This record gives sequence, structure tokens and C-alpha cells, in this order.
Amino acid sequence: MVTVETQAYSRYEIQGRASGILIMTLFGAGWASTADYGPILYVSIAIISLVLIISGVYMLVQARRLPKHTSIEAQKQGRSVAKRFYLVFALEVIAIFIAARSLSMFNHSELIIPVIGLVVGLHFLPLAKLFGIRLYYLSGLLLSLLAILTILAQLVGVTPGTVGTWSSIDGLGNAIILWLTSLYLLATCWHMLSYHNSL
Repeated sequence: MVTVETQAYSRYEIQGRASGILIMTLFGAGWASTADYGPILYVSIAIISLVLIISGVYMLVQARRLPKHTSIEAQKQGRSVAKRFYLVFALEVIAIFIAARSLSMFNHSELIIPVIGLVVGLHFLPLAKLFGIRLYYLSGLLLSLLAILTILAQLVGVTPGTVGTWSSIDGLGNAIILWLTSLYLLATCWHMLSYHNSL
């Protein structure tokens, strides 16, 4: 059973989570596309992405039918959350740019993908508190742990053997984590809508 952390099932919370589904689905597809596992993987990426995108759009449409918050307090809270989200996102982009440029300059391009994964994982931690979604802590920790293990494996010269390159493993692993997080958000959106329909 899905547990939703808040009882204030507002239109904006459902829209926010539905938007999260779309964003993480697209980024998951991007991560998966870095893995070189042949045409079967690309077909799977297309199917998974299509299903999640349709589901996310459906939730956005359903959320728009719910009443709006018109109180000044709710509007201020929404703007505050948006500002902090944009700040976290900006810091993430800056960190990725600096890390990618630095690794390229020092001839460690093989570490760019896992380091980006580490930055993405870390950025989930403040978002967990900001949006009140505790699963983001787990998603962030899993992304970070996978990135750290991939980095360490390459630094000490461990080879992945017949399962592909470390970049492929990290990319596909990141995609799976993001897609599973999207499924969780989809389940919570469904729960919130069901709550409203039962009133």
C-alpha cells in the first residue's frame, strides 16, 4: 500500500508529482540511452517512457479539474517552494558543468557519467524535504551509491566483465531508479485523486 506523506491533497501537489513523473521519465530514458545493450533495450526504453508519459499527462489533466488554492498563504508557500526548487536545480546544473569540464581537462572522461549520476543523486536529498516525499531520500542514496561504486571500480581498475561497460551499467541503473521513482509518484497521484473522488 502506498503511503502519502501529506494529507493536504491539493491540485498543486498532484500537478507537482505528475510533473516529476514526466521529468524523471525523460531523464531515465536519457540515462538508459547511454547503455549499449542493443535494440531490445531501445525498444524497452520507448515502451516504458511512453507508458509513464501518458500516465503523467493523464494525472496533470485530472489535477486541473480540482479546485485551486486562492489564499494568499498558499500562494506564498507555492512561490517559496518554486524558488528553492530552482535554486537546487541551478546548483545541480552548475556542479555538473564544472565536474564534466574538470574531468575532461584531466583526461578522466570515463568518470563523467558516474560523477553526473552522483550530482543527480545528491540533488534528490534537499528535494525530499522540500516536497515532502521521503522516497526521494532513498532514490538519492541509491543513485549516489551506484555512482560511487562505479567511480571506485574504474579507479582501481576493476572490469565489469561480460555485462558491458561501467558507463552502461551506471546509466541503466540510474534509469531504473528514476523509473521506479516515477512509478511511486504515479501511485501517490492515483491515491490523491481517489481521495478527492471519495469526498
